[in-house]
Formats: sequence, structure tokens, C-alpha cells
Amino acid sequence: MGAWRRAEPYGERVTDEARAWAAAGLYDPSAPDAEDQLELLRYLRERGAGLDDLRRAKADGRLVGLAGDLTRRAAPRLRLAEIAREAGVDERVVVAVSRAAGLPAYDDAAPVFRPEDAEVFRIAAQAMAVFGEEPMLEFSRTLGAALSAVADAAMAMFGIEIAGRFDERGVTQVARAAAAEAATVALTEQVPAVMRSLLFHHVEAALGRGTGTHTLPLAVGFVDLVRSTALVQELAPDEVASVIGTFERLAMEVVVAHGGRVVKTIGDEVMFVVPDVVEACDAALAFRGAVAAEERLPAVRGGLASGDLVRGYGDFYGPDVTLAARIVKLASPGALLVTEEVRAAADRAFRFEPAGEHLVRGFAEPVALFLLERG
Repeated sequence: MGAWRRAEPYGERVTDEARAWAAAGLYDPSAPDAEDQLELLRYLRERGAGLDDLRRAKADGRLVGLAGDLTRRAAPRLRLAEIAREAGVDERVVVAVSRAAGLPAYDDAAPVFRPEDAEVFRIAAQAMAVFGEEPMLEFSRTLGAALSAVADAAMAMFGIEIAGRFDERGVTQVARAAAAEAATVALTEQVPAVMRSLLFHHVEAALGRGTGTHTLPLAVGFVDLVRSTALVQELAPDEVASVIGTFERLAMEVVVAHGGRVVKTIGDEVMFVVPDVVEACDAALAFRGAVAAEERLPAVRGGLASGDLVRGYGDFYGPDVTLAARIVKLASPGALLVTEEVRAAADRAFRFEPAGEHLVRGFAEPVALFLLERG
């Protein structure tokens, strides 16, 4: 009986339940954290977890996260045929939009859709009728990629900033489960409201960068961290994440302050566009200075070009984009290389030193490059 005394404060009913949990392999009464285990199981039971839920979560190593899972699963779910009928669209539309958005594959008979998803597929079908199917699916791919990044960032924030602190402080399993539940509510109910507000302002900013159908006259820049590979090998994973996070934060702050947009980050490199060439040069110089002021960050190097960029769905393409991406690799640490077009447009605002002609992969003729500096 000694091993079961941990359950006694909760009464005989809980003891019987504890015995059932022990028989199911969910609870070890002889473990040092037996009371913590019981508290967690009681907490999950109160939130509607059945024995099968607990077993599956235990097998997947997600017992603490089950509270968040239960919160997400609280709403009713519909099958493919049901959501298509609710939306008034063909099942093919649901499948095409879901796949384009990058959602995990699912069994057609599995209840995975929420009733409110019907409005998404209804709008998608209307957009297909106006813009065409492929443009709408391409937009869905861009939207899905962005939302996937948001979801991953949220998971990283919780795992690094919250769960990591729990490990250091010896927080109980119930407290961890409650935190996972609260994070799930925030991510699924509060973050969408934040995103609606931010999207409105991002639309206004995008309009300011131009509404050309296929191309936009823009300056494009690539900036990367020098010695990033060695840095990754020298630092602990959490330190690497902090360094890269600081690099990306500075890029966002500086580029936005100059009327531009960070198009994407690729580990130790950022790509940005700015409508005005002078502002783009100023942004590159300011970014270099901001990075230099951070002792933990190595030097950066950059490449800038300008021209009519081909507008994609959330990205930009074309010879000038390729050129900027290639010339950054030719720059020395701390150097910012620009093309003749950039120099000509910003010659009165900055100092440009000839850096010679270079053979750039993918370009038939040598490219004249210049070092950008403040005047």
C-alpha cells in the first residue's frame, strides 16, 4: 500500500482512478514525480481527455501538450463531402485549395475541417471565377507558406522562451499543460485578430510600393553575414538562434524605415526591395552600421541592383534579382557592391568607388561594379 499513499490526499475515488491509469501504463506510483503525474492526469481528465486520448498522447510523448490539443479539437469537425456541401462548392475546390495552402494530407473520410472553414472555400471559389484557378491557387501557396512560417515561429517561441524556462525552474507538469493550453488559445483565437490588423497596414504599404501587373521598378538588395558557417559551429544552438534573430530584426527595422520590404530571409541572408534607389543605398549602409554595432554579429556584405523586377506571389524575380544575389558573393567583408544602374541613380547622394568589371555567373558580359560608401 505504501506506493499508493501519494494518491490518498485526493480520496479513494482518485486512488481507484490512479490504479486504472497505472494499469494503462500512464502512471508510475513508485516514481519520484508520482504526485506530479497524478495532478497532470487529473487536469487532463477535467478537460475531457478519455483513456484512449491519454494513451495516444503518452505514446506520442505529448501528454503535457494534450491540453492544447483538446482545446483545438473542442470545435466540431466536418468531412470533405460535408465541408464542400456547407460551402456550396465542388469537393475538388476544397482539395485543390487545401493542397495549395500546404495543409497536411488527409483521409477524405476523416473529420478535419471546422464549420467556419466553409467560408474560406466559398471565397476561394468566387476568386477562382474572377481571377482564374491557377492565380488563386498560387495565392493560396503564398498564403500557406506565410502562415506555416507564423505557426512554426509560434511553436519556436513557446519551445525556446517558455518551455526552456520551465526546464530551468522545475515547473510542474500541470503548469506546463496549462501554459500549452493558454498558448493554443492565444494562437488560434487572439493571433488571427492581430493578423487582420497587421494585414490592413501591410496592404497599404504594398500599395505604396506600386501596383504594376507584371513588373515593378525597384532596387533589390541581398545582404549576408560573413563567417556564418563558422559561427554556427562555434556557438550553442540557442546562441545561434539569438544571433540570427538579431540579424533578421535589424534587417526588418532598417528596411521598413526606408520605405522598403524584407522579401525573405534565408538563414544568414536577407533579400529586400525598396522603390527608391537612393533609399535602398541608405538602407544598405544603415543596415551595415546597425550590424557593426552588435558585438555578437560578424560583418556583413551586400549587393544591390535595380530595374524592372518581375513580381511574383510574395517574391520578385528577373535578371536584376539574380545579379544582386550573385554580386553579394563577390563582396569582401563589410563591402557593399552595386551595379552601374544603382550608381547612376544615386551618384549625387553617395560616394561610389570603381570595383572593376567582373564575370558574373549567368551573365554573358562582364559587369561593372562599384563600392558604395557615404559621401
